[in-house]
Amino acid sequence: MADLFAKIPAVKAYYQTRLASDNQNEVLEKYKAKLYACFFTRSGLPKLDRAGAREVVNEFKRIAATPKDEIEMMLYYVETAVDLTARFGDIDENFYIAAENMFEKACVIVRQTKGMGWGFYDALWQSYQQYFDVVL
Repeated sequence: MADLFAKIPAVKAYYQTRLASDNQNEVLEKYKAKLYACFFTRSGLPKLDRAGAREVVNEFKRIAATPKDEIEMMLYYVETAVDLTARFGDIDENFYIAAENMFEKACVIVRQTKGMGWGFYDALWQSYQQYFDVVL
């Protein structure tokens, strides 16, 4: 197990999110940075590596400690797509379809938490409503 932890970054990240609560945010932020790099170059210009961005999200989903973390990563994808559009104007239809699909997947996860303990679904639903009350 120690060899896997040392040699395979995905295994290390998986256990970091589950065994050390203080590392969960660190791992999430690392993956957010990887995702951001799929949308923007270091100089801030658009990069648009959709396949890479989707892979970062899928990789993170495999190691995420909670559905909340998965949702946060998927919404960050959408947020970054919106940021890119706001800065550089309209992109192509496939770009928007990919962002819409990612948003829908996040919504499906929120729905799947219904009935889970400790008010988990209620907290996610409240956050969802809070964002849309502001937008609409």
